Amino acid sequence: MGSDCGSDYRVDDRHRAASAGHASAPTGRRSAGAESGDGALMNNGKRSSVVRQLKGALAVSGPRSRRQRRLCWAGLVLLTTFAAYALRTSTATLQSMWIDEVMALEFTSGSLADILNTIVQPQHNGPLFYLLLFGWRQLVGDSDFAVRYLSVAFSVVTVPLLYQWARKLTSRAVALTAIWLLVVSPFPLWYAHAAKMYALH
Repeated sequence: MGSDCGSDYRVDDRHRAASAGHASAPTGRRSAGAESGDGALMNNGKRSSVVRQLKGALAVSGPRSRRQRRLCWAGLVLLTTFAAYALRTSTATLQSMWIDEVMALEFTSGSLADILNTIVQPQHNGPLFYLLLFGWRQLVGDSDFAVRYLSVAFSVVTVPLLYQWARKLTSRAVALTAIWLLVVSPFPLWYAHAAKMYALH
């Protein structure tokens, strides 16, 4: 009898242990879920921190890279302008004065009143250039290089002006190509050497 009661107690103990295990099982699952949730929150926090750092780096490097690109394009335009200047000044006196240049020098050899009386005649054109050439000759003299340098200067200034105009219409690459074509094309180079108004056109 005592042994039977003892077995009943042991059975009851096993039932209690099993029920306690079943009762604690959901708690264990909730703990694992909570731990996984905490891990996900930590991972999300790390991702957010990385994203914030990347955004900060881009915010700092974005304007800097744009400035660097602008400086690079400006340097290329400056290099092209210098190439135009070097090419035009080094070849300015390879050809002797031709008849139109001689006539321009004749028109601007008198006084300012004589020039004004001459340029208003129907057979003459380019009054602005003759007035500029008159003042230029008073400053630098009458040598072939000095007289032609005025046209050289106008031709060189055209390079950055053309770049700005072409960049607004198309793109920087197209504008840079356009000014390089202007620099090496034979006709603009020829007109840059003429003591006439052609470089102003």
